[in-house]
Amino acid sequence: DKCISPISSSHSNKERMKFGRTFQESIIPEWRFYYMDYDGLKQMLKERTSKGSFFAETDEAAFVERLEMEMQKVFDFRDVKAGELTRHVQHCETSISFIDSASQRDLEGEIDRITVELSHLSHFSRLNYTAFVKILKKHDKHTEFMLKPMFMMRLNPRMQQNELLDSLIYRLSKLYDKIRRGVD
Repeated sequence: DKCISPISSSHSNKERMKFGRTFQESIIPEWRFYYMDYDGLKQMLKERTSKGSFFAETDEAAFVERLEMEMQKVFDFRDVKAGELTRHVQHCETSISFIDSASQRDLEGEIDRITVELSHLSHFSRLNYTAFVKILKKHDKHTEFMLKPMFMMRLNPRMQQNELLDSLIYRLSKLYDKIRRGVD
């Protein structure tokens, strides 16, 4: 995915300027309220740094507060969805021992649905992570304040919680395998 790849210094200005649009186009409509408000944060920076405006400490405090709220919103949603998916996978793992050929199709459908939602959640996490990195880079470039190093120390450990999503993918693949081979 272009929109979620690591930032490279070899990208042209034209490519970098497209991220806001790419971000909006990549949003899963049902989850739109849970994504980082990239455009709002970008606008906040633009209003306070354009035409010789000085980005004061009060501006910085307001930006940090808004950034914190956005980060909390994104990670709260991701954690709730990951919990839901974990419970669904556990249910499937329990159910697979009791299915007959008639209910196998239902279980396969449930596993397919979980897999799609898990893929969406992984994309949601990566896209928001990239948006946070981009807005921090933009902030540090246009203000006297340096937020990126501090926020990255907090953001990276939260992103490592995505390992839970990886373990769910592994568990789903085991379920698919059991269904394909026939339940043992």
